[in-house]
Amino acid sequence: MTLPRKFFLDRVDSTNRWALKKAARSTSFQPFWIRTDDQFAGRGQGENSWLGSPGQNLTGSLVIYPDQLLAGDQFLLSVLASEAMVDFTGLFTGEITIKWPNDLYFRDKKLGGLLIENSIVGEMIRYTVLGIGININQTDFPESLPNPVSLSQIHPVTYNLTEIEDLLLNCLMNRLSQLKTNKSSDLLAAYTRKLYRYRQFATYNSQGKLFNAQIVGVDNFGRLRLEDETGKLRTYGFQEVEYVI
Repeated sequence: MTLPRKFFLDRVDSTNRWALKKAARSTSFQPFWIRTDDQFAGRGQGENSWLGSPGQNLTGSLVIYPDQLLAGDQFLLSVLASEAMVDFTGLFTGEITIKWPNDLYFRDKKLGGLLIENSIVGEMIRYTVLGIGININQTDFPESLPNPVSLSQIHPVTYNLTEIEDLLLNCLMNRLSQLKTNKSSDLLAAYTRKLYRYRQFATYNSQGKLFNAQIVGVDNFGRLRLEDETGKLRTYGFQEVEYVI
């Protein structure tokens, strides 16, 4: 498996912004990865931001060029990138799951996250930027973060970010290669089994109303399918339902 071209910046506002600008100008279709030690204006899903201590975590963006992937199938990229993060962190610890749609969890704590941005032409995806943040060596977090955890907190080891970077890229490229070889139904089924609280009744919040339900799957558009205590199926898009942790 050939790794993408790698770039490193000491400091940048957002690796996704940098990657989007470079991809828009590029005439090459070779994947590339940009990592930084200090992302001072990192973004998360929606209006969220990414907060991390400089030089302590893996923060970067991978640009790929999906071959003939329809825009309507873009959730598969989230599926495979999320699983790659599970593969990577699973090299160091167990009990890793995916909190829908693409947060990385260790037990009930957030270990990392993913922000995906696509350039779409017509019905096809031209290129995709996968923004990745994984807590590695940081042990002190802002109080505004409700439930963070790092690999160093799980196992008291100081990790060499440069050495483990290639392990992450290998996991990403191996998973993303499944786009060409696996059926979407199989990819979604494998992803579902790794979901945080899969088939476990737990409390959720939708429009200020709490209810108990269990995750039973996701549909082709990435919407979460919950079954409540009466057996009724409920389907939610991103930001339409919240976990109560």
